[in-house]
Amino acid sequence: MSHFLILSVFCSGAILGSFLNVLVLRLGTGVSYLSGRSKCPSCGSTLSFLELIPIFSYLIQRGRCHSCSVRISPQYIVVETLMGILVLGSFFFAGALDLVSPGTFIRALFYSALCFLALGIAVYDIRHKIIPDLLLYIFLFLSFLVPVSTFLSGGLGLPELGLALVTGPLLFMPFFLIWYFSDGRLMGLGDGFLSIGTGWLLGPSLSVSAVIFGIWFGAIWGVTWILLGRVYTFLGLSSFRETLTMKSEVPLAPFLLLGLIFVAVSGVNLFYAPFPNF
Repeated sequence: MSHFLILSVFCSGAILGSFLNVLVLRLGTGVSYLSGRSKCPSCGSTLSFLELIPIFSYLIQRGRCHSCSVRISPQYIVVETLMGILVLGSFFFAGALDLVSPGTFIRALFYSALCFLALGIAVYDIRHKIIPDLLLYIFLFLSFLVPVSTFLSGGLGLPELGLALVTGPLLFMPFFLIWYFSDGRLMGLGDGFLSIGTGWLLGPSLSVSAVIFGIWFGAIWGVTWILLGRVYTFLGLSSFRETLTMKSEVPLAPFLLLGLIFVAVSGVNLFYAPFPNF
């Protein structure tokens, strides 16, 4: 395994993360995310080449704009670093770091594309409390290809394919019922559509575990944030900028996707079920 290859894959992921930041910031604003130079959101100055180097530019500038010295959101370096790690992990699990072949390379690109969409959905949901349709539809399309391609390659029989295809909609139903009977107050419908992709990606045996882990992760984060807010309030500290309550709107998509990645990587299954996984 070449260290140069590892560094190259990570840097490629970081560059992809830089583009993802642009996509998340411009999506839904009417501004093209495929053209136009990046600008400082505070002073509007066009960023130079040295200010656009993923991770490196943020560190060199100490998280501030070179022109106006306004603090830059840490989202930029966090997304670039996470995307680099996710792409590197995609190549590792596809076997493309040890044996670069057309098959492993395509599989690594496919995993990287799913990670790109998942991270974009998570960041956008954190910022706007909504899942963007464009990223969601592409995520669902790629997820649908997994059981279909497994069937075409002989990895699934026709009955198993049918079971795999209905797994996504079955996972969607609890989310839909909560959304429907609460008039959308308790949960957005986009979270349910994410569960469809989870079902298609992991199959019947693991997808339920992924959704449960995602809900657990969200609950743990929410309770922790509420307790921290109360502690900060009790101590009279004002640096805790947002205090959650039981009525606060919490984005669920990041935690559902975290549960998906956790189960996909670890293979942890909360239930024994003799169903195929992908």
